[in-house]
Amino acid sequence: MPRFRILPGYLRYSRVYSNNFARFYGLYLSSLGKAYRFSFQVQVAPSMSKERLSQLIRLTVGRLKIMSTIPQHRQGQVFKSFQELFKVPWFRVRRLVKYRAGVVYER
Repeated sequence: MPRFRILPGYLRYSRVYSNNFARFYGLYLSSLGKAYRFSFQVQVAPSMSKERLSQLIRLTVGRLKIMSTIPQHRQGQVFKSFQELFKVPWFRVRRLVKYRAGVVYER
């Protein structure tokens, strides 16, 4: 039976927070009724508190869902911060069909 090496203590308890991303993707109907997909990411600073991060995600989802607007972006575009995301022009869509939002942490 093979034996597995035990990880050193500093690797066991540490977690890498260097490249955290808040990802947003989904499906919307344009003003002409045609379905399109959207997908973008926002890089999250490691020092940002969880409360501030959840507040910014709720603000973004509110713009997507309640206001029915989508930022102008390339598919899969990575924004450096939420400030950069809110500076780009947002355009109105007919309806947001479905969306997913969340934070992905590196391990």
